[in-house]
Amino acid sequence: MQRSFSTLTTHSTSSSSSSSSSRSISSCGIRYAEQLGRYVFDELLSTEQQYCEDLANGIGRYTPIFQPESELPEGLRGQQHVLLSNVTQIAALHRHKLLPLMLQHRQELDVLLERWLTLIERGHFNCYVLYTASQRESLRLYDTHELYFKRLQITLGDPLGIRSFLLKPVQRITKYPLLLDRLITTFFAHRHLISKRMFELTCRLEKRLRELLERANQVDQLNDIKHFNAFNVLSEANFIMVGEFQMHDALLRRTYQSKLFVFNICIVYTERKGRKHLVRGKFVLPDVCFVAKAKSFVLCDKLHECEFICQQSATLDKWETIMHKLLSDEPTTTTTTTTTKTCDDSCDKRQSKEGKETQTKVANGIVKKEEDEEIIESTKRFSDQGAMAAIDEATAVDGTSTMGRKALEIARKWRTHRSSDSTHSTWY
Repeated sequence: MQRSFSTLTTHSTSSSSSSSSSRSISSCGIRYAEQLGRYVFDELLSTEQQYCEDLANGIGRYTPIFQPESELPEGLRGQQHVLLSNVTQIAALHRHKLLPLMLQHRQELDVLLERWLTLIERGHFNCYVLYTASQRESLRLYDTHELYFKRLQITLGDPLGIRSFLLKPVQRITKYPLLLDRLITTFFAHRHLISKRMFELTCRLEKRLRELLERANQVDQLNDIKHFNAFNVLSEANFIMVGEFQMHDALLRRTYQSKLFVFNICIVYTERKGRKHLVRGKFVLPDVCFVAKAKSFVLCDKLHECEFICQQSATLDKWETIMHKLLSDEPTTTTTTTTTKTCDDSCDKRQSKEGKETQTKVANGIVKKEEDEEIIESTKRFSDQGAMAAIDEATAVDGTSTMGRKALEIARKWRTHRSSDSTHSTWY
C-alpha cells in the first residue's frame, strides 16, 4: 500500500525475536492511521474545491447586476462594495493560493500545513476579517431589497440565492478549525505512528485559524461605533483585537464604560452610549506609552492619558503582551516598565532597509516594520497614510460638540508641532 502521508513513521522490528503477530498489529495500526488521516484530508480537499466553485459562480452571477446598463433599485446603485464586500479577494486567495497548495502537496501533508501556516502569518487571510466586518451592512442591504433579490434568483436560476452566497465565506472560515481538530484527534490517538513535526504543524495551524476566527468575530463590534466606517478603515489598517473596560479619561476628567479597538497603526477608544459607542480619541502607534499597574494599565501620549481597569490579572497579562508586541521590536521581560518607541527611529530603520520604494507607506513618521518581501508587495496598495485618514474621518464625527471641537483643535496644533519639532518622539 502506497503511503499517503510521507511523515507517517513505521517501527521496524530490529530484534530477530519480534513475532509476526506484532508486525501484523503494527502494520494494521499504520494503515488505520493513514485511512483516518486520508479521510479527513479528502473531505478538506473536496469541500475546498466546491467552495472555490461556489464563490466563482456567485461572483459570476451577481457582479454583472451592478453594471451601468443594469436596472437596479435606487437603493442598490453604487452599492456593490457594500453588498459583495471583498468576496473577490477571498475567491482569489483560495483559487490561486490555497487550493493549488492542497493539490500540489496532497501526498505531503506536512509541507501543505507549513505553507498554509505561512499564508496566515503573512496576513493573506486577513481578508476574512474585513469581510466579517462588512457582513452586517451587507445583509441589511439584502433585507431591504429582499423582494428584488428573490425575483433575481428566479431569473438567474440560482437554487440558493444571494443570501446563501454571502454567508459562505463565514461558514468556510468556521469549518477549517473543526476539520483540523478532527485531524489532531486522529494524530494524537496514533501519535506513536505520526512524526512530532506533523503533529506540531497541525496544532499550530489550528490555533492560528482559531485566532483568526476570534478576530473575525470581534471585528463586528466596529459596527457598534456611531458614524464609524469599518470597511474604509479595515481596507487600510489591520484589526488586531478589542477589549471592554471601565476607563478613566484624563482629558474629559471622568470615568466611563469604554471599548479599546487595536489596529496595527493606532488604538481607538470609545464611550458606550446606550447600544452604540462614540469615538473619544485614539493613540497613534508607536508614539504612545504603555504602563502596567497592579490592576490596570495606562496608555498616554501628548494629548491623552487613559487608565483601563482590569478585573482579572489574566486580562492585564493579555493586554500587556499584545502592547509589548506592538510597541517593541524585541520581547520585553519586565512586566511593569514603560514602553516607548520613537517615530524617527522607526523611519530611519525602515528607510535604510527598503529605500525609497517604501516612502508611500510613511504616515506621520510611522513605518510598519515588515520583514518579508512578499508581505511588502501585497501591502503596497495600502498606505499607513490612507489608514490614518480613514480613522481620522471616523474619529472626527464627535467634533460637533464643544469638547469635540476643542479636542480636534488641540490635535491639529499637536500635529503641526510634531511636523516641525524634531525632538517630539523622545519624550517620556
